[in-house]
Amino acid sequence: MSSVSGTEMREIDLSPQQRGPIYKHTGELLKKIHEIKLKGFGTLQASGKELDGEFLSWKNFWESREDYNNKGIDFLLVNKLINPEEAKKIRAVYKEIASLDFGEAS
Repeated sequence: MSSVSGTEMREIDLSPQQRGPIYKHTGELLKKIHEIKLKGFGTLQASGKELDGEFLSWKNFWESREDYNNKGIDFLLVNKLINPEEAKKIRAVYKEIASLDFGEAS
């Protein structure tokens, strides 16, 4: 990830009347970004002038994360940041997420 240089909005002394149009325009830009249709799920990869997700289906993407997710839960358990009951709940949520069907990417 990268970001652009500049000053955070909270650091700028603007009135609510000045902030309003800036927030509105920012929202419009974010809406446009979120309307972009991508092929695939997961890490984006440049393919010519397009960005494609690494996996064609949500199911394949989520399955690819299983080892990573389990290692994370195990780390939390070993370091006593969660207890076994909490780990069980997290694994159940992950299992539920795995059952979701978002189909093929758009």
